[in-house]
Amino acid sequence: MPPTATPVARWPWLAGGAAISFALAGWVLWRNRRRTAPEPVIAARLDPVDPPRPAPPPRPRDRAIPDSDTSPFAVRVAAGQLRFAETELRFELELEITNTRPQRAEALRPALALISAHPGQDRDIAAFHGASAGMAQAEAFDLAPGAVLRLPVRMVLPRSRIHTVSLRGRPMFVALLMLDLRWRAGLSIRRSGTDFLIGSAGASDKPGPIWLDRPAPAALAATAYRPAAL
Repeated sequence: MPPTATPVARWPWLAGGAAISFALAGWVLWRNRRRTAPEPVIAARLDPVDPPRPAPPPRPRDRAIPDSDTSPFAVRVAAGQLRFAETELRFELELEITNTRPQRAEALRPALALISAHPGQDRDIAAFHGASAGMAQAEAFDLAPGAVLRLPVRMVLPRSRIHTVSLRGRPMFVALLMLDLRWRAGLSIRRSGTDFLIGSAGASDKPGPIWLDRPAPAALAATAYRPAAL
């Protein structure tokens, strides 16, 4: 599916939430060459790994500089589907990344991870964004001012890593997608992070619980999540 330009809409804030145990999924892997726009990406299935640990500080010339509180990119989950398998849950998502900067974003690299939401998720989010520079990332591409990239990804969440919570006697959970963006700005590397809560789509545009005692939802909904500590 080639990148296409579409208008960007804001996602509302998810009201409420439940304490859901930690689960870690595979990282999205792509080739490492620079292109002006990536081809549709299929994430390789990986065995679950332990929570990410902060990477050693990079050398000064490679240090990524956090961008301002206002991200120079507008990101949303434009579409999503979920399929239940015997041992895993398969997420098919389409991310929409818009360059809101007046300058061209050069060598932009996304890195993604998918986990189950849980009480200590803010620490895991911080560890992911701190360590993602050393992780396998998408191939680099350039994004012109105002350009919109639609990036399809597939991610796997093993059932063995989903520790559910019981709501009115029924098992459910909510997924958490972490996205880290890094790009070149002159002699420095800039970075910006965005995270999303992902659940079942319903009558409202807010994501709802993903129930594990019924078939997979027909569609997914997402909303941006900002850790309380940040």
